[in-house]
Amino acid sequence: MNIFIRGLSVIFMIALLWGIQSHAAVTCLDAEGEAAVVDGDVPSAKAEATARAKWNAVESAVGVEIKAQTLVQDFQLIDDSIIKKTKGMVTSSKVLREEKRNDIYWVKLNACVEPTKATNAVYSLARSNSIAVFIPAKKPRLVSEHEASLRSSRGKYDRRQVAIRDEHEEDNIFSSTLIGTLSEAGYTVTDTTPTNMVDAVQIESAIKSGNFMSVQSLIYKYLSNMILIGKIDYTVSARRGQQFGGNLTMPYNRVTARLTYRLLNRDQSGKIVIVAAGVGEGQGIGINIEDASSNSLTNLAEEIGPVLVDKITQRIRGVDKKIMVKIDGIREPYELTELKERLKNIAWVQRVEEKSDCELIVEYPENTLYLVSSLGRKGNFRVIQWSQTSILISNN
Repeated sequence: MNIFIRGLSVIFMIALLWGIQSHAAVTCLDAEGEAAVVDGDVPSAKAEATARAKWNAVESAVGVEIKAQTLVQDFQLIDDSIIKKTKGMVTSSKVLREEKRNDIYWVKLNACVEPTKATNAVYSLARSNSIAVFIPAKKPRLVSEHEASLRSSRGKYDRRQVAIRDEHEEDNIFSSTLIGTLSEAGYTVTDTTPTNMVDAVQIESAIKSGNFMSVQSLIYKYLSNMILIGKIDYTVSARRGQQFGGNLTMPYNRVTARLTYRLLNRDQSGKIVIVAAGVGEGQGIGINIEDASSNSLTNLAEEIGPVLVDKITQRIRGVDKKIMVKIDGIREPYELTELKERLKNIAWVQRVEEKSDCELIVEYPENTLYLVSSLGRKGNFRVIQWSQTSILISNN
């Protein structure tokens, strides 16, 4: 009997702990949403405003920096492709306040979100051409400098003593130059470079160990499929005033900046994999150490920037997928030709081929959602339904 009671107690405790953990996994927070009232249809506006509020709660729970609405102009696409297909993401919600403000319906609610499902839903909006750059640059900072004239058996000479300390730039030259190069190539780039030593040490540890779980949150936070992670160290290879060749002295400081980097990608299973790795080096000279260090970072960016752009481009173009685009109820041959030309002008579309009188095959490395969104903004064509591999549209 005692064994039976103890058994029930254990089961009860396990159930209680499981319930606590399950409850702790859910995040409840307030969020707002609004929608336009079209043709006096208040119920539809209320439903859309409520859906927007729930989605805003999901984004807040995940902690994303880039909002979905900035990526996909048609909210209905987000609603249909994400919210309605993700059961249990919002476990419960309660409307706190709602009102009609002229032609806008506004809703404020409290929503409880299951973080794991919410993360997966939000990440399905990640863009293939979005890159998060995470490279801290260590550079020297001059603390003190002392110059003295000394005399030896060989004669009089000048001696310069300097004291420097390591620091990390908040906005380092390498990252800024590289981001400019990538942006010019058509990529969406987010600079997430850390500014404190603790983050920099974590990055260095991740690179040495190959364990990148500590930076995985950045991929979710910035909705990027790709992240460039690395570290930059420096060496003061020559000091101004340093003697060489008898009584000759160096007229300037020379600093060498060295980059170690990894290009990471999230595969279809969700695992972070290394798709490219390498090192780079740049030298800079200057009258003072800070100038020499800055010049070394500039030269490093000019040297390694084109190499990184090439590797990223090869990676993205290497995962092109083929999407079938079909026009429903096509009546004239020019309609297919018009659609073909329109597709060719959409960013990141690699190739468009005709499969039949009403079907096109499109090579596209990006998330299909963004091809659908681009088509929806073009005017004449209306998207009826879509998946990651096919799109059905009609000619309005």
